Amino acid sequence: KKADEVSKGAEGAPREGQPLSERNKKKANEVWLGGLPWSVSQEDLRKDFEKFGAIDRLHFGLNEVGKPAGHAHLRFQDSESAAKALQLDGTEYKGRSIKVKRRSPRRGAGVRNRESRKHQEQWDQWW
Repeated sequence: KKADEVSKGAEGAPREGQPLSERNKKKANEVWLGGLPWSVSQEDLRKDFEKFGAIDRLHFGLNEVGKPAGHAHLRFQDSESAAKALQLDGTEYKGRSIKVKRRSPRRGAGVRNRESRKHQEQWDQWW
């Protein structure tokens, strides 16, 4: 079966025979980048990661004063492009070892208080 025709099991493994919802199809195309150098710009990041495939959305994390926070979320147009980007996990990017992970499909995971949940819901609406 194609990757977009099966749903994900509890540990991210495909569960046979169940179609993915539209939301979960998008999640299969999303990756989180961590440990990014603070000197990298949003434009540099887009240019460097478009080598793996077309990017639909890029959210570049900024701290409270508007400077890069060292993380980003990318949504590729297809899951194959995301899979290629995932192979960079633990590699060096512009002098830093970066983390490249699938974006967690669990809504509100790790949210402990009402204010954090409100922020998570706003994030989910935007994303």
